[in-house]
Amino acid sequence: MAPGLRITAVNGQAFTPAASEAGVRTAGSSPLVLTVDADARSRTMAVSYAGTLRYPRLERIPGSPDWLTALLATRP
Repeated sequence: MAPGLRITAVNGQAFTPAASEAGVRTAGSSPLVLTVDADARSRTMAVSYAGTLRYPRLERIPGSPDWLTALLATRP
């Protein structure tokens, strides 16, 4: 994977958010197969993915500035 790649298919199905989610859900039993386009070429790559869907969340680091609250604050 590299910047500029465009994912066109997931496990042989045209890329959609639903196809991507279904591919990740089944990746525990087989690799996730992505078809990507880059530099006018198409290629297929297998990605080993263990686990399930992940939803990252932000956690404050004690002693560090709270930049997010200031960024999201309503401006007059």
